Amino acid sequence: MAIGKKRGWPTKLTAEVQAQIVADLELRHSFTHACEQANVPVKTAEEWLRRGGGSDRRKSSPEFAGFAAAVAWCKTSAWEAVLERARNACNPITNKTVSTTL
Repeated sequence: MAIGKKRGWPTKLTAEVQAQIVADLELRHSFTHACEQANVPVKTAEEWLRRGGGSDRRKSSPEFAGFAAAVAWCKTSAWEAVLERARNACNPITNKTVSTTL
């Protein structure tokens, strides 16, 4: 084998696939739905996350690390939106809905 030559199959994780999955996650779709829309098996995308997070036996690479970071950002953003909605619902000053029941 030549020095510097990659072994194995080339990854199906491309910039386009990552962008499609991230776009679906930003729309608050589930990870499973986002993977299905990108025609990527969920197990494959989960493997990319493990490799990007350094929890896989195989070596990580910038593309896997970038994918893992983008997915993590989407999850964090989604939780922040949920918390913000909960805070607004609990705060009568910022809650714009008016209760008609006493």
